[in-house]
Order: sequence, then structure tokens, then C-alpha cells
Amino acid sequence: MEKNGRDWIKLLTLTLCAVLLFVNFQQGRRLEELERRVSDAQIAIMDDIRNMESSVYRQMEEANTLVRDWEYSTSVNENRWLLVDLSVTLKEWQADTVAELLWSSGNASMREGYVPLLGDAAGRFRGTLELPLSEFSGDLQFDVKIVNGEVQRRERLGGWQDVAMLLPLQISSSGYGGPEYQNGIFSVDNYCLYLINRVGEFAAAEEPVFFLQRNGVTVWEAEAAALEEGGYFTDGTAEAEGQAGDTMAMFFTCRDASGLRYTFPLESWEIAKDIIRNTAPAASPILSWD
Repeated sequence: MEKNGRDWIKLLTLTLCAVLLFVNFQQGRRLEELERRVSDAQIAIMDDIRNMESSVYRQMEEANTLVRDWEYSTSVNENRWLLVDLSVTLKEWQADTVAELLWSSGNASMREGYVPLLGDAAGRFRGTLELPLSEFSGDLQFDVKIVNGEVQRRERLGGWQDVAMLLPLQISSSGYGGPEYQNGIFSVDNYCLYLINRVGEFAAAEEPVFFLQRNGVTVWEAEAAALEEGGYFTDGTAEAEGQAGDTMAMFFTCRDASGLRYTFPLESWEIAKDIIRNTAPAASPILSWD
């Protein structure tokens, strides 16, 4: 009888230990979950603080600026110059306020310059920047200098990685099938692209032509077939003979309404035995009035 009593006590003890272990396990899981929630809450609070700081910083920056807004438009004149018509509206101005557009570029031949801006009674200052397309390429940055009496301010307006982004015609997207290289023949199927103007609207071009070059010599060309809304494609296969070591490059050329001719480098490939390797073409179009 005494033995049975001891066995019963052992069983009860083991049961209580198992219950305690289960309770401790559950409490541990709850503690981990609580710690995770606290950590998530801390991260969320820090994100909110950073967003608030960023918003306050932007508001403080905006409060300290004199430029309310600015806009521009571009065109090409008969002298083959790109004209950038600029308008800057100020938050505050005086009768004697003077404003100048300051432009700068990393291009080796043209570093920086300025254009006087004429103001009106509404605080809007306008001017036109003229850039010779035959000589100018590269990035372009705009600042404005504002003089109110003895106080001078310089504020950044914006910029572009390449002046070509201001031209009337630009390529928005393109695609093609291939390329392939079989039995000494290089080919690209149905090359297609879309043209847009500087504000992103689809644009039409004159004299659109695709052409393929091998080592810098044109070996295939065809008038581009038109799609709706500024699209053009080869309507077939562009192909030419090639061998290992040859560089093949696809181009698209056209004119805009002013007569300016654009030659867009599209894609280039190097033939290496039976493998075709993509190489990076030039990013900017070649401009001419031929």
C-alpha cells in the first residue's frame, strides 16, 4: 500500500512538472510574441519620426525658397539652335528685383553661362536660353539667381543628364526579336520603337528609316513601317552576313518638323563564334541637317 502511494506521488509530480513545462513554454512563446510586437512598434515609431522629420525639413526648405514654381518649353530655330523658353514665378519680389538663369554643364566646350530674366507685375520672370546643337552635348543644370536690393539668393531649379532630353523627339521604348546568328547570317526580327516629345506625348516623325551596320558600314536599311501613336517597326527581318569579331549595330533615323535629323543608336552586338554579345551603344542621338 505504501509503495502504491509513492508511485502515485511520483506520477503526480511528473504530471505537475509537465504542466509547468507547458506553461513555461507557452509563456515563453507569449513573451517572444510580445517582444516581436514591441520591436515592430519601435520600428514603426522610428519610421513615423523619420517621415515627420523629412516632412518638416521639406516644409522648412520650401518656406525658405523664393521660387514658387517654374516651367519651360523647347523648340529648334532655323539657325539650328535649341531654344529653351523659361518662366520662373517668385513668392516674393520687389520693383527692383532682378533674376538671372544660371546654367552649367560638364561638357568640355561649354561650361556655364547666364540669361537675364525679365519680370512682370505678377512676379513671373521669363527668358530664353539658346544652345547651338552642332556644338553642345552632355548634361545641363539650371539655377536661378535672385537679387532683392542688397540680398542675393541662388536656388536650384533642376537639370537633365543629357541635353537630348530637351529635343522635340525622343525614344520612349523599343523591342525586337532575336538576334540570331546562323550559317554566317546575323538577323534581328521586327524591331519596334515609339517616339515621344519632351512632355511624354506620342510624336510622329518624317522620313523614318531603320538601318543595320557592320563594323561601321551600312549593310541593310529599310523604310520604317508606321504604327499608331508614334510607333515604327521594321516589318520583317534585318539581316546581313557576319563573322566572328564583327560588330553589328542597329540605328533609327528620322526628321522632326523643323528639319532636324536624328540618328538614334539602338542596339549593338559583337559576334563571337556562335555567341552574340550585347555591347553598349551611345545613349544620345546624332543630330544633323543634311
